Amino acid sequence: MSGDSYFGDVVRIEGGSNNIGMVKNQYGTAQVPELAAQLAQLRGLVAVLRSDAAVAPEVAEDLDAHLAEATGDGQPDRRSRALRSIRAIAQTVGVLGAPVVELVNKILDLVNPHP
Repeated sequence: MSGDSYFGDVVRIEGGSNNIGMVKNQYGTAQVPELAAQLAQLRGLVAVLRSDAAVAPEVAEDLDAHLAEATGDGQPDRRSRALRSIRAIAQTVGVLGAPVVELVNKILDLVNPHP
């Protein structure tokens, strides 16, 4: 408390019984810089994958579409689906795609934490 101002949670309970605890749905931004850095790294790795001609032109177009979805500000489920698609494409090119697969797995762990 500072002067006439109060900083913190305010809980108001009207009626009921056995009211214990409080649900707080606050999501921090601690992962945002790490996620942004990993998505930037993914863009670079996908560009290398495309430039090495490891994938056919039509597959490269699919990669571009999935990459735009994965690195954009879309819905989390669409981002995860796009990341899984990128990973599947990278797995088909073997050793050249291994760094992409590894990075996508890290990103998926960030955006879909396991309980």
